[in-house]
Amino acid sequence: MRRVTIIPIGWMDDKTILAIKNFISVITDMDVRIGDQIEIPRYAFNQRRDQYRVQTVLENLSFKHSGGDFIIGITGVDLYR
Repeated sequence: MRRVTIIPIGWMDDKTILAIKNFISVITDMDVRIGDQIEIPRYAFNQRRDQYRVQTVLENLSFKHSGGDFIIGITGVDLYR
């Protein structure tokens, strides 16, 4: 069975994480797991924009986590490209 791992990036409410996990479980035929939270790198923050650079966040995610067939990073901060 294929596996999806959800990785919270920065602080996320447990209810939100579980709701996302349950939703993915319902719409797919995959094993859905919640991985360990990772921190948002401070150097990803752009003060002028008041946002975090998505490429830096994704690089940090891929560097720190490689488990599962699919990895979904979720965050509550504003990202920009």
